[in-house]
Amino acid sequence: MAAKEPIRVSCLICEKVITAHYLISHLRMVHKIGNGHECNVCGRRERSIGGLEAHIRKRHLNAEQKHDCPVCPYQNDSQSQVQSHIKGKHMSVRDHSCHICRKKVSTRQLLDRHVARVHGDGAEKVACWICSSKFFSKRSLKLHVNTVHEMRRDYKCPKCDSAFTQAVHLKTHDMTVHQKVKDYKCATCNKTFGHKSTMEKHVRIVHEKRRDYLCELCDSTFSQAVHLKTHVEQVHERVKSQQCAQCDAAFVQPPDLRRHIRAVHENQKDHQCNQCDKAFGYLISLKAHIRSVHEKRRDHECGQCSSAFADKSYLKKHVRTVHDN
Repeated sequence: MAAKEPIRVSCLICEKVITAHYLISHLRMVHKIGNGHECNVCGRRERSIGGLEAHIRKRHLNAEQKHDCPVCPYQNDSQSQVQSHIKGKHMSVRDHSCHICRKKVSTRQLLDRHVARVHGDGAEKVACWICSSKFFSKRSLKLHVNTVHEMRRDYKCPKCDSAFTQAVHLKTHDMTVHQKVKDYKCATCNKTFGHKSTMEKHVRIVHEKRRDYLCELCDSTFSQAVHLKTHVEQVHERVKSQQCAQCDAAFVQPPDLRRHIRAVHENQKDHQCNQCDKAFGYLISLKAHIRSVHEKRRDHECGQCSSAFADKSYLKKHVRTVHDN
């Protein structure tokens, strides 16, 4: 398999063609753009004002003061870093745009990281040893393992039974669910939401009727990636991910599992025959009963003898017990 060609871009200043991965280094080294901010004590250069502030406090002032985000548990020893965090995470300001794909991010640091990781030709990823998913950092990998494979929910809500993987998610949950803070309003129907992403999803699905997720195995389309994933697993792969906790039975879809629990373990018989007093846990069992008992139908004929049966399962049992033995 041929090696993937690195993406090449042209410098807007000198028009030199270089790989996207080295563009930022080229701008700093050749054109002295983004060369950083100099410490007036030791002369060290930092790429950002926030980095310079952190350096001075750590090396020259020996300060350990932490600045808190007023919205979530985030902390940093740089006030400017906290302000950048608030701008990007809570105000959704994206004023740094990638010159290659036009993706917008909140800080220059995130933009540099995006260019190196997404468009660079030397980006390394760390792989999950359980499912082979790949991540750009060990921190992201650890979070993935804790949440996906170990199912850890260490941050528990004291007001309900909800639990979360991160402290910020717990704080957001408390604000939106218990404090009823819903700051995002749909401009079309005035419905309010606790999260901007939830409002944007609402607009896409309800008002724009967008179905951006196409199944490659059929012509089905979906409004959300999770619905496409569920469709592929249930329809094409027939993955039986719904395991009964009381027996070994497993099912493709959650409604099938719920029907099984009601009919088998709770002995509920919700399907009543209108011609006799018999009742059944499954609708299919009721239909088979009507065909065989009341309509006297025998639609499933044995190919090896003259026997006929009302249900295909009875025919299979007959073949196994009578002819296969």
